[in-house]
Amino acid sequence: MIIAASYLVFSGIRSIVWVRLLIQSSFFRIVAVCVSITGILSGQNLTPVTPTPATDGNTAVNRMNGEYIRIWRTLMAPKNVADAFGRRIAQRYIAMQVTIANRSRDYQWLIQDASIDLKNLLDQQKTRQGQCPEDASLFLLAASQLPDSKVTSADLTVLRGVGEKGQALDPRNTALRSLTGAGVVAASLIGLANFGVSYSSAVAYFNGPLIGAFKDVFPDYTVEQMNRLNDSAFLANTIVGRQQAKVLVMFIPQPYLLTRKQQKAYYGNPESVYGCADLRLLDANVNGNFITSVSATEP
Repeated sequence: MIIAASYLVFSGIRSIVWVRLLIQSSFFRIVAVCVSITGILSGQNLTPVTPTPATDGNTAVNRMNGEYIRIWRTLMAPKNVADAFGRRIAQRYIAMQVTIANRSRDYQWLIQDASIDLKNLLDQQKTRQGQCPEDASLFLLAASQLPDSKVTSADLTVLRGVGEKGQALDPRNTALRSLTGAGVVAASLIGLANFGVSYSSAVAYFNGPLIGAFKDVFPDYTVEQMNRLNDSAFLANTIVGRQQAKVLVMFIPQPYLLTRKQQKAYYGNPESVYGCADLRLLDANVNGNFITSVSATEP
């Protein structure tokens, strides 16, 4: 009896196990069949496929730019740059004035980047091997390694910092602050020391008519120079209207192309460096996209 009961129990357990395995295998088979049917019906291939990158459409953009955009440029003399934007900027940057004309009747043009093209200068330099000092040749060799031989212009946000420091260090402004500070110190000593009966009158004359006359004789040009810089310097995302032109100025740091010795000579006599790095061969390159304004409509 005991043996028979044990056999029945073992047989029952084995049956339960087989039934469970059958249910599990059937479930997974059913799931696999459903997935296959779903893939077939939806027309999808379950094998992973690497997506093909889409074209960027630059060919059409370049065609429209070539058809409707015109660019003219001129290299600015360093002393003209100093008069227009300040001496500090003129001694640190090469400036190029660029006129951009948008001839499209339908679209505005969004300027995304403005750069100075070094290709003509570098090509000319290859024909003048050995005519440049060794240090200048190294500068030009390094410039030839730039992508597409282009140097992007410094943005207005960067130039404004240089101009603001130049405004603070301007000789006229430095002298005026020194005179004003001396007058404040002299006035504070009136009640502390006895310098004679005419001292207070002399201090009043110094702080009033004398400093006023200094301001009239030496006017402050730096305020207008900063305003002119804000109006003219390259700034990304500038818009050129339909059938309109925009004049802007591009700036690249002088150390890109000139040695320290050449930088000092370039400010006083630009022609002194043209034999080695003929900056007159620099060209302008401006990139952008056509855009159109969309008027908001009520829902």
